[in-house]
Amino acid sequence: MRNNNTFVSGIILLAVILLLVSTSVVSISALASADADVVRTLPSSASPGDVITVQLDVVVGSASYYAIDEQIPINWEIINTSGDTTEPGHVKWIVMSGVEDTTYTYSVKIPTNASGKTFFNGKYQMSEMDASADISGDNAIQIYAAGTGVTRTLPDKANSGDIIDVELDVKVGNATYYTVDETVPGGWEIISASGGGDYTSESGHVKWIILNDAKDTTYTYRIKIPEVAVGSYTFSGYYTFEGMPESNIEGDEDVFVYATGVKRGLPERAAPDSTADVMLYVNIGTATHYTIDEQVPDGWVITNVSGAGNTSEAGHVKWIITAGAKDTTYTYSVIIPSEAEGIYSFNGEYMMEGMGSTVDIYGDRDVSVGAGIVTRMLPSIANAGDKITVRLDVDVGTTNAYLIDEEVPTGWTITGTSGDTSEDGHVKWNVTSGAVDTAYYYDVSIPLEVSGKYFLNGKYIFENMSEEVAISGSDCIDVQSVGVSRMLPTVALPNSTIEVELDVKVGLSDSYLIDERVPIGWTIINTSGDTSDEGHVKWNVTSGAVDTVYTYDVVVPSGCTGTYSFAGEYILGGMGSPNNIRGDESINIGTGIVTRGLPSSAIAGYTIEVVLDVNVGSATYYTIDEQVPAGWSVTSASGGGDFTTQEGHVKWIVMSGVNDTTYTYNVAIPASTSGAFAFDGIYAFEGMTSEEEVGGDTYLDVVSTIIPIITPKPSGDVTSKKGESVTFSISVNQIVNATWYLNGTHLFTNDSVNVNEASYTNSSGSVGTWNITVVVSNVNGVSSFTWIWTVEKKLSPCFIATASYGTPMHEDINVLRDFRDEYLMTNAVGRMFVKVYYATSPPIAEVISEHEWLRTVMREGFVKPLVHVVRVC
Repeated sequence: MRNNNTFVSGIILLAVILLLVSTSVVSISALASADADVVRTLPSSASPGDVITVQLDVVVGSASYYAIDEQIPINWEIINTSGDTTEPGHVKWIVMSGVEDTTYTYSVKIPTNASGKTFFNGKYQMSEMDASADISGDNAIQIYAAGTGVTRTLPDKANSGDIIDVELDVKVGNATYYTVDETVPGGWEIISASGGGDYTSESGHVKWIILNDAKDTTYTYRIKIPEVAVGSYTFSGYYTFEGMPESNIEGDEDVFVYATGVKRGLPERAAPDSTADVMLYVNIGTATHYTIDEQVPDGWVITNVSGAGNTSEAGHVKWIITAGAKDTTYTYSVIIPSEAEGIYSFNGEYMMEGMGSTVDIYGDRDVSVGAGIVTRMLPSIANAGDKITVRLDVDVGTTNAYLIDEEVPTGWTITGTSGDTSEDGHVKWNVTSGAVDTAYYYDVSIPLEVSGKYFLNGKYIFENMSEEVAISGSDCIDVQSVGVSRMLPTVALPNSTIEVELDVKVGLSDSYLIDERVPIGWTIINTSGDTSDEGHVKWNVTSGAVDTVYTYDVVVPSGCTGTYSFAGEYILGGMGSPNNIRGDESINIGTGIVTRGLPSSAIAGYTIEVVLDVNVGSATYYTIDEQVPAGWSVTSASGGGDFTTQEGHVKWIVMSGVNDTTYTYNVAIPASTSGAFAFDGIYAFEGMTSEEEVGGDTYLDVVSTIIPIITPKPSGDVTSKKGESVTFSISVNQIVNATWYLNGTHLFTNDSVNVNEASYTNSSGSVGTWNITVVVSNVNGVSSFTWIWTVEKKLSPCFIATASYGTPMHEDINVLRDFRDEYLMTNAVGRMFVKVYYATSPPIAEVISEHEWLRTVMREGFVKPLVHVVRVC
């Protein structure tokens, strides 16, 4: 029997210590719970060499002092700060008294070689905090190459009906691919675009898509302003570069279109010592007043001015209307000096009510004196495939010699001319003496495959001219897409029926004749055409022709194998001779067919399934050799496909017992891949004279600019006991930075995780529910995953209370356990008490458990009052 006095003394000691500790711990906890934080604010992006401002918002709560240690990226330079920058790369604030909420700012200069996503690190500690904490808020900034982007250049003014050029200056920085989508004002017509710009697929847009090897460049496109346009018009557009979010095109956005204006009319040429008449057409719109200042070439004398024009300033004629302005036409004459010879320019400006500055008089500007002029005449519209005639009228004036250099669009063929065609795409006339007025002609054949607006360029120079001048007159021809194109399946089986399609584009033609011929012995069925001539199907439209599509079916004889050709001709109204039907010309007839099926698109880093449908026909054996894009890995194949012998290939060789079947194989796409990729494959069936390409889908569009994909481990929510160690890990399909958070509080960052695992381990979680979040990021975007981690109580011994209740599961015991875990074990005094309690209580508990009366006394007189105190605290 143990000494009862000792037992009672121990109980009293334990109770007193427990009450003292509980009171102090609760007080400390209340102080520590006061709100305190330091929040960083950063710009989302910047360029190398920029100076950016960083803001730190400090909330002190109940703290009486604090310290902040902010760390910037390596090699960045801190400037303009009130903090201490003694330690390189750090800026610090230490405030020991009189603290209050405040905001600090500092500026930092970004190195010229910086790029990509860059992170800031910083910590702070305030009074009553046991340890420092990470500065919250923004922690990363995206650095784009200096000057990266697309800038638009527009004329600031234009007139209705004008054709203007727009420039897009593209600076790619370190990007390897990009897209540009430019939108013009509604109703404006895009008529050409450089660099392969697509301006036909979506009305009002011109687009460039560069998937690899991007370089700095300048695109231009030409646009016609509607005749009815007036006022300010806005252009819009966006671009997306590798590693950059979608951004608006920068630079000029608006062009002002004048319906009002002053237009000059001049004769194209004049003689020395003669008088030329000039006309100024004035359209005032809604203006009530205006000024016009017209300037003639130096030394020319102004006479016969209408409308009270003022000629007090030599070489100028001016009109100033202060009220009641109306549309009108002014005229004046100029006397050309006898010694004048060459090209002379007129200059003039006007300003109308509501205009902020003067505008140049538009229309004619130059007159040729004593020199010649060359004027072009050509049809404004024609069909692809047509041969057109171009006329050049030459008025030599007083000159005896000239050189004309006419240039046609690339790929157009010049024939039927007296000029020199030794330079491809050019026709030239060089007259060195005895020049007389004349007209030159040449024929030019338009390629069948072209359509749209095309411009002829040409220049001339006469002996008394100092520089070349563009040929005047017509320079644009609108080419209509015309012709007949055939579409065939690439392969078919004997004794099958195939469909043939003929796509007819008539352009300006009102009539046509089509004569289509199928292979000998093949039977034409199901057609609207005339099949009276065996092996032929014909359509003869004599008037009212429109674009259309004809189809017909043809039956393949049972004994056919090999390659068979179709032939056909057509002639449209206006064509001089028949042309061959374009498009598909031959079909492979075999004893089997293999067709590939691909997904419409895929994501880099993923594995896709490819399907091969095999129709064996009458064959008894076959081979298939399928090839995937270079660098892609075949991971599995059905039907015994061999994908290990030759890298990038999967093969099937079936020598007997063949049946129609479907093969599948899986292929892994590299993570760094993007763009359109082609699959190749060949097959040969019994009876085929040559190998045939696998039909069906050929290209797969792979998108690489996707957000990183996280594979978590564990894959779902986690439950553990208090004190157990739990590891949260991820694998990612790209190189990323991984940042970990506990209930939204930053823990740490793994920089440049190379696809493999990043992890976080915690063995000190308190009882409760916690959110463990990992955020991964790179230039492609940001992804995150959150585990819900539930930490349960670990039923460690509570000796005296357990002995008093006769069970460790009573709810009062759980209250005491919670108090131990949440208050005692979180500070040094409490931990010391728990250590003493565990050392002294087992023998006391043993005595209690042996006496029912003692269990009652301890339960009712000690444990329950103690539980009540803890609950109140």
